[in-house]
Amino acid sequence: MSKKISEWTITGLVMAFVILALSFYVGQFLWGIVAVVFVFWLWMLSDCLQRPTEHFPNAGEYEKLIWCLVIIVVNFIGAVLYYYLVKRKDQDEKESIDLNNISQKKVIISVLIFFLSLAIFVYLGQFFLWMIAVALLLIIFLIVSMLAVYLIKESSMTQTGKRMKQSLKALFTPTVTSIKNSINPIFSYSFIVVGLMIFIPAVFISVSPGFDPLLNSVAHVDKPLLSDDIIAQANYFYEEELLPNQQNYQGNYNSTIYSAMRYINKMGYPLSTAKVETWGEEYVRNRIQFVEDTVFAALSISSVAMLIGGLLAFQKKALMERFLLSTTFDSVSLLLGSVILLISINYGILADPSLLCKAISSGTFLLRNLIGVLLLITFSSSGLFVYLRTKKKEQVFQSDI
Repeated sequence: MSKKISEWTITGLVMAFVILALSFYVGQFLWGIVAVVFVFWLWMLSDCLQRPTEHFPNAGEYEKLIWCLVIIVVNFIGAVLYYYLVKRKDQDEKESIDLNNISQKKVIISVLIFFLSLAIFVYLGQFFLWMIAVALLLIIFLIVSMLAVYLIKESSMTQTGKRMKQSLKALFTPTVTSIKNSINPIFSYSFIVVGLMIFIPAVFISVSPGFDPLLNSVAHVDKPLLSDDIIAQANYFYEEELLPNQQNYQGNYNSTIYSAMRYINKMGYPLSTAKVETWGEEYVRNRIQFVEDTVFAALSISSVAMLIGGLLAFQKKALMERFLLSTTFDSVSLLLGSVILLISINYGILADPSLLCKAISSGTFLLRNLIGVLLLITFSSSGLFVYLRTKKKEQVFQSDI
């Protein structure tokens, strides 16, 4: 279990730091940090919800559900602390937002609280999962009780259903309005940055001619190739109960015994050549499916993130300018990337004419690359067009003044 967790954590951290490096063009280092934290949390939550069995193979369904709730609570606590520590106070919607006038100290404190809350919950979740379950139930009970007391108090004042309806509206409307008015510009802009940073590599990976070889390479990583001697040795250790957690284990935890235990835990006893081959085919199929799901999930998540960021930045001049600048930067990158992609495809076909027949015969390959290139060109052209059109309007407006 610890090995799976370490691999998963390292993967998430590597992705976070790569996105952090790509976020330097934004203009402020702290915005990149916020974007990285958001992506890392999103990666953790989606991975935990989709594949809890991989990280916790011995956990029951109840424990898996509790662990997912723990991750959600970590996100909720981090979001609440971020909102109260970094939000802009006493801000008028009509005024332009000064993105440079944000307390760096508060942002750093929020990031530290994010990681500290994560560390605490992960540590407790590995050893005291039942305590976290009890704490979650108590928190839910407390929130429900407070809401019930408030509603009962409001309803007892008039004893009418109409008053109850008005009290619910009075509770909901100010909350939404307050959050909307006090939302932090960094939070709004981080959606846009994260969406753009995920969208670009996801598109290039999905339409690249090397995507299929990439799948084959990923699928065979850590795939065991067991000889008859290794299979017989693993079965012997299991029959003699010499593996860890068995009766005759001698404490000699060497690589041979570890490999035997790992193979038997994965494939079951007794090991055989047919069982290993069957397991390997399923392993390759699952790895390929995982990579494909990850790429297309990244496309979906990035699109939604950019949409949310655009809606939050709507009618806010400073945010829209930042959004257009970022879109222009990525538009140029995508435009150059689409040209390079077309050149690489044409070069490959010229170097090996048989690839043209394969590409034509493979309808999905041709369609995928065509849609991808059109998507890259459309996105880059539209972003650049919107930016230039906006600048032209500003120049005309200033000349009229």
